[in-house]
This record gives sequence, structure tokens and C-alpha cells, in this order.
Amino acid sequence: MTIRNEYKQLKKENDLIFSTLAECDRDTITGIVNTINNTRGINYEVELVRKDLIAMAASAEADGQYLPAVIGDVDAFKRDLLASMPQPKLIDYMLDSLVWLCLFGLAVSLTHLLLGGPWDCYYDAAMLGICIVVMMPSAWLLQRLVPSAWLTADKGGLYGAAQAAVLVVWFVLFILLYRWVYPALPNIGVPNVIATALFAVITLVLRGWRTRRYNQLADARPWRDVVDTKKQ
Repeated sequence: MTIRNEYKQLKKENDLIFSTLAECDRDTITGIVNTINNTRGINYEVELVRKDLIAMAASAEADGQYLPAVIGDVDAFKRDLLASMPQPKLIDYMLDSLVWLCLFGLAVSLTHLLLGGPWDCYYDAAMLGICIVVMMPSAWLLQRLVPSAWLTADKGGLYGAAQAAVLVVWFVLFILLYRWVYPALPNIGVPNVIATALFAVITLVLRGWRTRRYNQLADARPWRDVVDTKKQ
């Protein structure tokens, strides 16, 4: 399977071209991308949108214009862009987050393997379970249900309040985990060698699956119509 447009490479290319744009275009793109990023959990999707906006700004500057003049009403453009993008799917949100969690688990287990110290893997497993069962789905649900109007400049505080409420729930859950669940867990851990191998295999499998989803997304890019309309 060809790994096309991987997130890090795409971001590196975007950053290179982004640095050559005029300051007002950089500020406009940053504002639009931040709005999209607040309601989309998939970094790769956001970076694809950023790539199209950068190309749009570069084309405008080549014609002696700036991006705000081409876009017009920036808030209206944000709403149209968000409406054109597919709602985040739970599977994609979980894949994106699980890859990072497994990489963290791999780093921790490998560190303990090299240092020869014990690892409270049963506690980490409980925290990972809460992340999978509670944190990721609730964050995805918040992003899926939030109205686009909450993300505009005049109502941005509503979305911030919703995020704060979710964070409070997470904080309470972690306190309960530490005070009640952790002491009751059996003092049994997976050997470091097995844990390292397990996290390595799971990470490779998840990255391969995520890459496949990335490639499907790169082929679709449904927001292109909104961008192309403004170019005309």
C-alpha cells in the first residue's frame, strides 16, 4: 500500500509555502484553519484544507490580490467550508487518537525495558480504557453536534464553554480512577518485552489502517467546490 500525503510530510510542505505568503493572508488562513480545527478531530483533514487555502492565497497574490478580497465575508466562508466538510466519523477520530496513544505506550514500555525497571502497565491500561471508552467518543460527539454558528467570532464562547464542561467531566473521571480504581487493581503487569512487542505491532497495524483512510479522504476532498467557487 502506497503511503500518500502522510500528515507530517503534508504539514512540512504547507509550512514551507505558507511562510512565503503575505502577512494578511497568513492571518486569514490561520483564523479559518483554527475554526475548522476546533470542530474536526482529524489533523490530516484540516491540513488538506490548509493546503487548498494556501494554494488559493498564492494564486490571489500572483494576480496582485490578497485572500480576504477573494473570499469576501470570512465568517460566511467559514460556515460554507464547514458545511461542505463531512462530519467526523468516530472510527477516524479513534484511529487518529489511538495511534498516538499506542506510540506513547510503546515509548513507555521500551523505556522500562531498557532501564530494567517495573512498569505499572495495569494502571496505564485502565487509563487507556477510559480514553477509549469515554474521552475519545465524548470529544468526537462534541465536535459532531456543535452548531457551526458557535464557531463564528461572535459566538465562539459557547463552544469554549462546552469544551470546558467536557474537560471537567474528564478531570473528575481521572480523580475517581486514581482514588478508587487504581488501588483495587491487582498487582500484575505484562513483562516489558511482551508489552513493547505488543505496542509495536498494534501501532503498525493502526498506522496502516489510518493511512488507508487518509488516502480515501485525499481522493474525496468535498470542500474543494467551496474553494473553487471563490477562485472564479
